[in-house]
Amino acid sequence: MSPTDIPRIDWDGARISPERWGRDHWQVFTYLGHCFHKSDGVPDRDKMRCKPGNPLIGFRVVRIQGDREYPTKLVDGGFLWGHDDYDCADDLIAAGLMTSLGTGANPRYGLTPVGVLAWSYCCDRYRSLGGLTWEKVLAAVRGGRREIQAFLQEGES
Repeated sequence: MSPTDIPRIDWDGARISPERWGRDHWQVFTYLGHCFHKSDGVPDRDKMRCKPGNPLIGFRVVRIQGDREYPTKLVDGGFLWGHDDYDCADDLIAAGLMTSLGTGANPRYGLTPVGVLAWSYCCDRYRSLGGLTWEKVLAAVRGGRREIQAFLQEGES
């Protein structure tokens, strides 16, 4: 299914609830968690999907993407236009999984204690992130790290 087959949903600027997050939110979460561990929380701007005209857009993205816009995919299969990876990061912060350690011009992200557990679960269990839902992440985080490890071992057998 392509974005042209689905009615256009324009983002109104409100935070997207975790129950609606699709693959794009989880990919941003795992990428920014990686940045937190490897590069002090600073993302590579060329790896972030960005709205045209956003001053944070990387040079390589401008060259490849041009003025095309790529929507955020939601869990129900819908596409949210006008919502980029930086907006996904703001949703992650609003949900309590991440913190903002930088400024608007120089973004830098950290993981909250709950975010560390959720990030570990996402990376260990869902390499493709296709089956990830907020309910699964919450269940794993509420049970703590030991339950996450038991769940992972059960899935491998």
